[in-house]
Amino acid sequence: MRRLSRLTVLPGLVLLLVVSARADFGYQVAVHSGYTSDLFKDSTKLEDSYSTPAVSLKYYPAPSIEVDLSSQYTYYSKIFELSNAVFSGRITHIATALDSRLSVYVTIGHDKQRYRQLFESYDNNITNFKATVGFEAHPRFHLRAGSRIKATTYIRADSVDVDNERREFFGGINLSLPAENTIDFEIGGGLTNYAFIHNSDTLWGLRPDREDFNQGRFHMFYFSPRYSRPLPLRIGLSLVYTYRRFSRIDSVGVLSYATGFLSPWAAVWDGESVTLELKSYAVPHMIVSAGIGYFDKMYLKEVDQTRPPPVPSLPFQWWEVNEVDRRRDFTTRRYFSLQRPFSIGHDGLLEAILSVEHMHNESTKAVYDYSDVTVYGGVSYRR
Repeated sequence: MRRLSRLTVLPGLVLLLVVSARADFGYQVAVHSGYTSDLFKDSTKLEDSYSTPAVSLKYYPAPSIEVDLSSQYTYYSKIFELSNAVFSGRITHIATALDSRLSVYVTIGHDKQRYRQLFESYDNNITNFKATVGFEAHPRFHLRAGSRIKATTYIRADSVDVDNERREFFGGINLSLPAENTIDFEIGGGLTNYAFIHNSDTLWGLRPDREDFNQGRFHMFYFSPRYSRPLPLRIGLSLVYTYRRFSRIDSVGVLSYATGFLSPWAAVWDGESVTLELKSYAVPHMIVSAGIGYFDKMYLKEVDQTRPPPVPSLPFQWWEVNEVDRRRDFTTRRYFSLQRPFSIGHDGLLEAILSVEHMHNESTKAVYDYSDVTVYGGVSYRR
């Protein structure tokens, strides 16, 4: 992880020293607000509203290099201590000529997320690296391959012990068929290094110490076909299926308090999903999108505090790891959105967006049974 962090900083310092007559700048400012009827996506049904101002600056020291610096602050009106700031930096380099049949993209990024005092144990740094190679074998047939690395580090000494590093490799094809049908297929795999608990362990205390954890890894495999085509009335259709499976996780688990709303494990699951999206340009100057998705998700095994200590005088519970089980969720997502772009001046673009989303979740753990409605709107300007 430290080596990857250095790879993020050093190219940035070099680029900031570059002086080019062709250098150019771009920027974007945005303000978005939303309301959700179930903020934590569980049976608490805690509703809240939030606002997110954001700004980003793009610098082009050369035609093949983009430096992107951005920041945003999300403010929650009821759970104020959940408010947080994110600072991000990205460097993207296109290593081949723009008109070449071979394309090589490299992106290095670093994010810092900081919460207010009540949730500061979730303060984290995330470092990303992605390299992609594409080849146009034929105007209707494209190949791609690449790798991704994502390292997450929690910086507080009292944080949940969920530092992890994910490494993936992928390959894909894109095929344009007659009648404007397009098929895309991607396959990939990788491994995740993380801290876990053995099934044979027994831990004490409300929050076990870091030395109670073991360091290890689990493996992942996935494939995802996609079909898209235009329909009458300027409507586009996209259908995506994804299958993802973990291995080497049968004898390990993560603590249940580390799988909630703010945890990286909340987005780590294997299983299947299928999504259908329709996008219409039939209304002048308007983009209308609607979609539905179904997800069958299996999460990592969770260790719960379910038993009192064997000595009643002890003022805390204990963790019995042999009760580990995997949670399974069945989620349905529906959404509808409107986008209205406005051209301003020579190269400015103002865009307004309004979206409504409904999610319904049924889980093998009743605490995660919920239905949520989210309304989201905002405006952005870039040039």
